[in-house]
Parts: sequence; structure tokens; C-alpha cells
Amino acid sequence: MKFKKVYRILTCAFTGLMLCTTLAACVNQPETKPVQEPEPSAEYFETAKDASGKTIMLADHAKSEYSLVVPADADAYETFAAQELQTFLRESTGASLPIIADTGLTYDNTKSYISVGDTSLNKLNLDEEELGAGGGIVDVDGRLVSLAGAKGYGTVNAAYRFMHYQIGWEAYASTEVYYETKESVALLDFQDYKYIPFSDYRNILYKNIFGVSNIAAATRMGFVASSWDGGKTFDGNLFGGWLHNLKELVPVSDPAVGSDWFANGNLCLSRDEIIDYVTERVKEEILITPKAEYFMLGNDDNQGVCECDSCKEALKTCGTNGGISVRFMNKIVENLQNDGFFEANPQVNADMEFMFLNYHAYAEAPVDKEGNILVEADEHVGAFICPIDACYGHALDDPDCEKNRSELANMQNWAKVTDTIGVYLYWCNYKDSFCYYNNWAAFQTWARFFKEIDADYFYAQAIFNEYSPLGDLRQYLLSKFFTDPDCADFDTLTRDFMKHYYKGAEKEMYAYFQAIRQHVSVMQYRSGSSCVGCYDDGDVSYSDEQWWTVTVIDKLLGLLDDAYKALDSSAYTEEDKAEYTKRILIEEATLRYYRYKYHPTIFTDSAMLEEKEFLREAFDLLGCDMESEYGEIIL
Repeated sequence: MKFKKVYRILTCAFTGLMLCTTLAACVNQPETKPVQEPEPSAEYFETAKDASGKTIMLADHAKSEYSLVVPADADAYETFAAQELQTFLRESTGASLPIIADTGLTYDNTKSYISVGDTSLNKLNLDEEELGAGGGIVDVDGRLVSLAGAKGYGTVNAAYRFMHYQIGWEAYASTEVYYETKESVALLDFQDYKYIPFSDYRNILYKNIFGVSNIAAATRMGFVASSWDGGKTFDGNLFGGWLHNLKELVPVSDPAVGSDWFANGNLCLSRDEIIDYVTERVKEEILITPKAEYFMLGNDDNQGVCECDSCKEALKTCGTNGGISVRFMNKIVENLQNDGFFEANPQVNADMEFMFLNYHAYAEAPVDKEGNILVEADEHVGAFICPIDACYGHALDDPDCEKNRSELANMQNWAKVTDTIGVYLYWCNYKDSFCYYNNWAAFQTWARFFKEIDADYFYAQAIFNEYSPLGDLRQYLLSKFFTDPDCADFDTLTRDFMKHYYKGAEKEMYAYFQAIRQHVSVMQYRSGSSCVGCYDDGDVSYSDEQWWTVTVIDKLLGLLDDAYKALDSSAYTEEDKAEYTKRILIEEATLRYYRYKYHPTIFTDSAMLEEKEFLREAFDLLGCDMESEYGEIIL
């Protein structure tokens, strides 16, 4: 195996890095509150019994009496949910449950059916207001099992929760799905069990869950597949329109577009003739993606705004440029309704929510200092808020974090203005894709706040490589906390991830993770700040050369040596070890890339060539070609 062990090019007599626990303890880390409402364990549910009191078996010695029933006109979500059930129940128990259509079937709780979605067997009360887009119900009546949600992802999630309790199913990464292997599985007696994520959709820009080919992998982790246009779902784009699209929708080459419509790089949002023009273009765009859940408009990626007389006048009543954007969206929705657009186009999702990208100059909510709402959003108008200047290492309500005080107040104000909140989070280091971005422990605190304000959608900017340092841990924590912020505490989830992701090297990789966090905490302490920004140019520059001495790097590489050895001596097959080794390799390649980049003088010419070859092969194997948003890796 090429990367079974760390190659040591240098024979250096460095002493080990002493990662100072006393310094780390001084750094202000987000607190983890006690778990409030933990998910029940499998033992919470009794086993289901038939009329004679006999235990009903879901599967027994590779056989099952059950069939998976889908609607005759099953949609893509129902089809996928049934296929996932069939696949993982077979892998777990050896029993292959056939998938059949509900044609001719009627409700009968004496038959061994697992109803998936809106079948003729489904009698569940699927209240969309209660369940949202991702909530599902699992119910057992006699021998009949019903799995369904009010919307597509709800049915999928119901299937996953059913398997979670029946066979221990859990997705830890796009490449790591766990389930127990069982000879016999008794059916659990679910009674209207509801699983309701607090947010409707979660979308994270990671390459390994990017695009149509990765919809299944993303779905297993509770995400919508990443994309540059707001996410790919089983029935199309999640968004119609995305980010900085007004400059495309309003081309200056069109004779109908006035020469003064744009100023300071952005479109004027206050004049009626501009709003009417944009409305017509929005109609065209909606018809391209008629089933989208959201439609977004956004100005360009800069700090500018229009300052024409109309906008100055609008600012007096709207209070902020964010307020002008809300009024702009209100008028577009009003135009669509007055024009009878939705009645004339029944194929369009009439519940589509319209958001403006409230970013840079548009970020401030239209609420005055006394808390009065200056512009209230229409019921179909939301805000897609980007707190780009926030500190992502602390809780939003951390009283000691100055950066987050204004961000917290602004988020709370937006929650007054609209019931539909989307959030664009910058949880990455723009200048270094291999940075150990120290905000793992903050995810839960942010998720709790977003649950309080009932946020609907999340898009997290991340690293556009197949792998990034501890990237799958980051994905797992986001998946768990942004589904249910009180599902477990941070350390419990982290240990569980290490066990299932790093396999035979779980203890060693947990020690490595702790060492990394401790080292980053030392950086924060010595620099006098524990704030974490997305540009790595604030109080602490996590990828700065001063922090990554050869001594530090070699000490951390030694911990990875221990992980390789533990994995190598485990009982896994060589094929499995090759896959699990890649998960350690990304950490090794990261550290060795730092050493190569910051300390070239310690290499002989031949050692440098060998090191470059190692890094080229490692990054090629891992699918890593971007050093940052600003450029590719150069070796």
C-alpha cells in the first residue's frame, strides 16, 4: 500500500512539541449546554406483536415476509427511499425485500407491507406545517409499517430513521455508512414516531457531495447536494435564481435597460420601472425551474449600492439598504400575483419563497434602534443573510465576543422582518484550504440560535477539494447539529465519528484531533484572540508560518504515525485499509505541505524532489488541487 506509513525524508533530532494545556485552558471556547431532548435509543421502543402476541420479525435468517410498497406513480424521493431500504436491509440481514407498486392494494394491517410515501396504504396525518420539508413519521399498525413525510425529503428521512433504530443505520460521511449485521431483526413498535429537523434544507459546498452524481451521498448525510446554484435535489434545483444574478437578469446591452439603472456596481432597487423589468425576467427564470422551493435575487459581490434620488428617498422610509431589498422583493411578488402568473402556470410551485441576498451593504435589517420594523416582508418574501464579518469560532450570543454582538442583534432583527430565513455561512478559510479552522465546537451553539429564530435553510461555504483537513468530521457535525442542535454534545459526537470513520485508528486519531485543537488554542492565546474569521487575516492567521515550525509539524506527524500503525495492525482487509488510510493521509499531506511550503531550506535537493513527488501523488489520490479560493496547489 503506497501510503500505509508516513515517509520520513529527514532524520531530524527535534524534541517533541509540548502542547500547553494550561495555555489552551485559558482560551475562550464555546460552551456546550446540556442535551435537552435526546433522541430515544432503540431500547425505547418495544417489539411489535401480532394478534396472538407473537413477535413480528422484520427479517429472520436472510428471509423476510415484508414487501416495500411505493405509489404506482412514485416520485423520485419515494423511489429513492424504497431503494435505500432495500439496499441496507439486505446488507444488514441478507433479506431482499421486493419493491412493489400499490396498484390494487388497500389498507390492511394484517399484511406484511412497508408503505413508503403517499401510497394507498398510507393513513398518516402528514401536516406540512408541523413536519416541514424534512420531517417524517414512522408508524406501525399490526404488521403494517408506514414511512412518510409531508414532502419528499421527509419520506426519505422517515426511511433512514426506521433503519437507524432497526439496524443501527447512521451516515458518518459520504463514504462511510454504518449498519449492524444481524441474523434476526424484530420489528419495533413505532407509534406515530416523528422525526423533524429544525431546518428544512442544509447545503454545504463540499466537492464530495457536489452535483447530481452525489445527490444520494448528500441525502444520506441530511444535505442537499452542493452546487453553484443553490443545491441539487431529486426533482431539480432547490433554487431558481442564485446569488449575484441581477447583473445577468438585467443586461446593460438590452435597449430597455436604462443607462442609469446601475450605480457603484449594483442595480437600483427602488424604481418601479426597474422592478417591473426584473419581474418579467423573474417569470422567465421561474419557468426554467418551476418546482424550486426558493427564488433568490442578489446584487454583485461588492460593497456598493445605488445612490440615486429614488434610493435616497426610499432609504428614509426603509431605514437600511436591506429594507430597500425587502420592499423590492415585496413588489416583485405583488406583481406576480397581480399578473395572475401562478394561476396561468399551474406547474409552478405556488408556495415558492422569494429571497434577496442580504450581503455586504444589504446585510442590515430594516429595524430601528427602538426595535420597530420599518419594512415587513410579504408572507412569500424571505431574507438570505450572510454574516460575513462574524466570528465563527464563538457562539453568536457569546457576551465576550465583540464581533458577534452586532451580528446577533441583526439576525434577531431579520427574524422580526420575515418568517423565512436563509443563512449563508463562511465556515472555511478562504486563503488556505488546508487550514485547521477552529470552529468545530461552535456549530452546536450557532445551530441552537438558528433553531430559536426558526431558520429554514443553510448554505455553508467550505473547501472545494475532495478532502480537506478533518473535513468529514466538519460535515458530520454540521449534519447532526443543523438537524437537531440538542442531539448530543460535541465530544460525544466527535468520539462516535472517530470510532466509525477511522476504524482501527480511532483512539490515535482522536488524540490527533485533540492535539490539533490544543495547538490552535495556543495560537489564539499567544495572539490574544480566539476569534475565527473566514479570510484568515484577522487577529489570528491560522496558516501563518510562525505557528507551523518543523518541531510542531514533526510532533503531529508522529501522532499520525501511531494512527497508521494501529490501522495496519487491525483485522481489516487490505482493501479496507487502503480506503481508511486515505482518511489519515489527508492530515499527513496537509502537514507535509506546510513543511514543504514554509521550510524548504531544511531539504536537500534530492529530498525536496522526493517530497514533491509524495505530495503530488497524495493530492492526486485525494482529489485536492486547490490551495485556496485564490489558486491551485503549486509544487
